[in-house]
Amino acid sequence: MPQSYAIKPDIDFLRRVLSAGGQDLKKCFQCATCSVACELFSGPKPFPRKEMIWAQWGLKGGFVAEPDIWLCHWYNNCSTQCLRGARPEDVLTAIRQGIIQHYCTSQILGKWANTFAWISLMLVILVSLRALALLGSVVGGTSTGGR
Repeated sequence: MPQSYAIKPDIDFLRRVLSAGGQDLKKCFQCATCSVACELFSGPKPFPRKEMIWAQWGLKGGFVAEPDIWLCHWYNNCSTQCLRGARPEDVLTAIRQGIIQHYCTSQILGKWANTFAWISLMLVILVSLRALALLGSVVGGTSTGGR
């Protein structure tokens, strides 16, 4: 007799994926067109079809342990070839955002890392700090003078 498995969906994870841009997830009916169209697909793992079904079922644990969600390079073949307009590329982006927030030690930094306005602000702050450091070394005369 085959072994049975209990699937325990994470409904909160599914809601976050749907609200973060993966609202077309429910259109996927597992035809595998995305896996055929993907230029990165090779081998026995059906990428991104496997990720789409895991997301539909709310299986967050599969994404946390599996590095395949980071394979997508946004060629957009999967989304343009999809027969139902499920947009696997957008779903994978939403999943990656959720995983970043999951692993980030500070929840605020995790949210900021997924928001364009905050990323821009953080970049401006980093560039400003670097410019101040360079200006301080030039004005302060911290060079050793050939020693």
